[in-house]
Amino acid sequence: MADRERRTKLELEERTAQDKKEQREFELKKLQLQTSQNARNTQPDMEGGGDNNGGRFNSNMRGLKLPPFNPDKDDLDSYLTRFKL
Repeated sequence: MADRERRTKLELEERTAQDKKEQREFELKKLQLQTSQNARNTQPDMEGGGDNNGGRFNSNMRGLKLPPFNPDKDDLDSYLTRFKL
């Protein structure tokens, strides 16, 4: 009976150690993912002429959809000031 208890206790300790190891690996992967995402978010975007403003302006501009300019009916100055940042 004591032998069986010892084996059970050893198995429990092994499982606990394995769980801790898996938890550490999970936390490490999570930190690596966060680090890579942060690195991607902070890299400057050089597509817009290399003005080095952190990439936020250029990434926001890609998603911006402007209505088309119609020279017959739109005034260029008011059109441009409407979308000025």
